[in-house]
Amino acid sequence: MAEKSNLLMLLRGIDQFAVPTIQRDYAQGRAKGSNKDLCEEVRTGLIESLYNALINGQYILLDYIYGTNDSNIFYPIDGQQRLTTLFLLHWYIGKKEGINKTKSNEFDLLKKFSYEIRDTSKEFCKSLIEIDVSFNNDTISDQIKDSSKYHDAYSYDPTVLSMLTVLDTIHAKFRNVEVALWDRLGKIEFWCLSLEHFGLTDDLFVKMNA
Repeated sequence: MAEKSNLLMLLRGIDQFAVPTIQRDYAQGRAKGSNKDLCEEVRTGLIESLYNALINGQYILLDYIYGTNDSNIFYPIDGQQRLTTLFLLHWYIGKKEGINKTKSNEFDLLKKFSYEIRDTSKEFCKSLIEIDVSFNNDTISDQIKDSSKYHDAYSYDPTVLSMLTVLDTIHAKFRNVEVALWDRLGKIEFWCLSLEHFGLTDDLFVKMNA
């Protein structure tokens, strides 16, 4: 049965959120390739919708998130792209508003978010939580790349590069926002359906990603 949730609520109830190796890379920030224009349209449209909802303090529903829960590790089957953008938005607002210091227990829930597609994706998600940036600069990505916690190998990972592009897009939209948004993030909701009781196999990941 599907339950309405938000990102922090989902993370609070599990030990880890792990995008499995069989899933595709995070694509909403893709800046190269034949479908880069479509990726940009999806990216900017989603961030614009999230911005409008947060600024106006309104609820927004991001449809269904499907996954399996194995030993309290949630593996997304569908909805990975939206949830990754939400993870990045939570990181950005949390850092910008100092939530990582004032409400560290809430912010630290983001440590449960992981990519297992390749080691560099997984390690970058861990490193990102520890990286601090200045929100007065024009970009976020350049500062992250200059951090001692950023390794050169990350720059060859399409998921990492996509995340950096999305963070810059988020920064361009939210940079001058002066109202506190962290507590409003809970109004970004989705239906979460856990499918582990349906006898699913890895074939479902392949079919749903096709």
